[in-house]
Amino acid sequence: VTVADAVTAAEGAAIATVTNAAASFTTGVVDALGNLSSGGTVNSNLNALAGDDTDVAIAISDADNFAAEAADLKVVGGATTGTVTVTNQAAISGNIADVTAALITDASKVVLSKASTATVADAVTVKQGGDIAGLANVTATFTAGVNDSLTALLADGAANIDKVVADHASVAIAINDAAGHTPTAANLSTIGGKTSGTVTVENAAAISGSVAEVTAALVTDLTKVVLGDASTVTVSGAVTAKQGADIANVAKATATFSNGVADTLDKLAASGAITTDLTHLLGDDATVTITINDAGPLKDVDAADLKAIGGATSGAVNVANAAEIDGAAAEVTAALVDAETKVVLDTASTVSVSDAVTAKQGADIADVADATVTYSGGVADAMTSLYDTGSDVTTNLGKILTESGAALAVTVNDASGTLLATDLSGLQGHLKMQYSTCTSIRYGRRFNSISTYAYVF
Repeated sequence: VTVADAVTAAEGAAIATVTNAAASFTTGVVDALGNLSSGGTVNSNLNALAGDDTDVAIAISDADNFAAEAADLKVVGGATTGTVTVTNQAAISGNIADVTAALITDASKVVLSKASTATVADAVTVKQGGDIAGLANVTATFTAGVNDSLTALLADGAANIDKVVADHASVAIAINDAAGHTPTAANLSTIGGKTSGTVTVENAAAISGSVAEVTAALVTDLTKVVLGDASTVTVSGAVTAKQGADIANVAKATATFSNGVADTLDKLAASGAITTDLTHLLGDDATVTITINDAGPLKDVDAADLKAIGGATSGAVNVANAAEIDGAAAEVTAALVDAETKVVLDTASTVSVSDAVTAKQGADIADVADATVTYSGGVADAMTSLYDTGSDVTTNLGKILTESGAALAVTVNDASGTLLATDLSGLQGHLKMQYSTCTSIRYGRRFNSISTYAYVF
């Protein structure tokens, strides 16, 4: 029996089930999806019809924008070796296996005649998503996003992910490489910039890249990815304090700044304390090197600020250009002498010490490379620290005098004891001004006792 015009599934089944009749349906079957399958199972009428005509053409004829389960479409598509067409617009939904079977797999796919939508319920690989999004007359939405390796996402110039986001611009992407993988920051930001949705690196990663690349991958809103597990970040190239802090503040990232920090003093410390940005950066990399890179000469540098920076890291801190440093003896000593807090001067600089120093303090400061020191508060110390009896000024005071010249105020501050007038005279010979306070002075064999005696030369 050859039927010339189209039949419904019920009509075709009625003919096909006639005893001793083998039916052929020249124009095929035209019917609603619900009459062809339900719950992912082919309707008995279609089974009967297709039993006679195995390559019958089927047209699913529901009105525009009807809801179609992919599971139903695939079983209709698989019921015949002929073409199955969805005549009008459809809103297709299902898991990735069903949607793939309904729209891609040759043995079970249907053909969409009008622009339709496909909503995929579970996560897809980028290849699966690209295949669906690349179909004619399909705009796909991937509810659970894309889940794949970074290599797969970048394959063929990221062609598949480009297809996915062309359909679903805000698709979520999960990069699922195993823990310990080593992505470049540039590759991460490439994927991060593909979608307005969230891109997550699911497992621990060892990320590396330049400052710009890491910032794009982990900080910049339009291109950043989110870290799903504790990861490391190695930044090549010097960062500013702000750049480093932004990277260090990324959740689940521990950053190492291989080429250190290079920034101006005001971005690193103020009022004797390091800035918030530098604090955050050091929270990740406590041994980072720091270069204070203001153009020289940098004026009015508070030694307390240098001390704060020098003491914040166990790495080296350098002042790149000429600086004019000032501060009390304790602050200057901490900033330029003490190993745990000092900075290194790379260029000839000046240092002004505002209060009195001991001979040892002054000498230590005088020994600092590339520092020319002015001792505004002079020197105050015991005579034995200033002058070697019967000889000359001590080595320490000599170093101070080399820095300051003879215009240096010196206070001999012994609380009690005996001073030789010859030693005082010898000390005076090196100074334009000397102020000495003592309790007694010996002149040769004569001993004059006084409660307080001041000499001003």
